[in-house]
Amino acid sequence: GSSGAVIVSTPQAYSAVNTYLPFACMADAPAAEIYVSTLTEQAFEIGWQNGGGGAQLFNWQTLGT
Repeated sequence: GSSGAVIVSTPQAYSAVNTYLPFACMADAPAAEIYVSTLTEQAFEIGWQNGGGGAQLFNWQTLGT
């Protein structure tokens, strides 16, 4: 939909919440305003608002230890 949030679980846990950075970008048009927030060593949240209707497509990546 035009706004929402999804929790992403990484395949393997990082050593601590503050040792990795998640990144995300929207692969849809019109693009929404998005945020990415770490939750645990193995999960982060991607949230968005003011996007187009229907399904939203995101690309994401994490870097850390």
